[in-house]
Amino acid sequence: MIATVIYAAPPAIRITAHGIRSVPETTVEAADSMGSTRWQSLVKVLLPMAKRTVVMGVNQTIMAALAMVTIAALIDAPGLGKTVMQALQSLDVGTAFNAGLAIVVMAIVLDRVTTASSTRAEQARNSSGRLLTWRRPLLGSGAVGVVVLIYLSHTYLWAAQFPGDGTTGTHIANAADSVTTWAQDNLSGITNAFRDAITNGLLNPFQSLLTDSPWWLVGAALVGIGVVVGAGAPGSPPPSA
Repeated sequence: MIATVIYAAPPAIRITAHGIRSVPETTVEAADSMGSTRWQSLVKVLLPMAKRTVVMGVNQTIMAALAMVTIAALIDAPGLGKTVMQALQSLDVGTAFNAGLAIVVMAIVLDRVTTASSTRAEQARNSSGRLLTWRRPLLGSGAVGVVVLIYLSHTYLWAAQFPGDGTTGTHIANAADSVTTWAQDNLSGITNAFRDAITNGLLNPFQSLLTDSPWWLVGAALVGIGVVVGAGAPGSPPPSA
């Protein structure tokens, strides 16, 4: 959890800060002229006007957290990422593809849910209160259903296990295995040549450069590259004459 937070939190912070800075200065000046404090301007002016950007930052954080799931399995973190790692270690490509597909579907669902929730909340404020008469019971029943599912997943083994034989997941895994076997049998020449070219032409020389050079030289080179690339980025000040 700590590793996931460290990896996934920066996008939300950076994008939220960008959304707040993108609010027109005239709006901020109008709020200041009305006597708003910094906290009032932040809560009632800046954040509401940057809401779409903030939601995008939340979605990016969700994607980063789900991407970290597989990496966190290397330190024995539970979840679908562990299923992916164990399947890949045993060359069970079908099961790894199945669990990876579940992670992708989860990311898409969470992205759509957060975006739709933001849009509907804005529509609800602009419409009459009749819209809330059915949304609140629906949300309440959904929350109860989620609590029940979480309880089942922590109490019964069948509710916590990944789908096994006789399920749709097995058919997807079998299809992925078939495609992988066909690619290994028919495309091994192309894939092996591409692997050797990338490994011998790029990865190995780069590794040798980093490991054989002093740390201060590598750091200076990275700083120099950052200065050169940053100088040509959009919005950077032009070099002085």
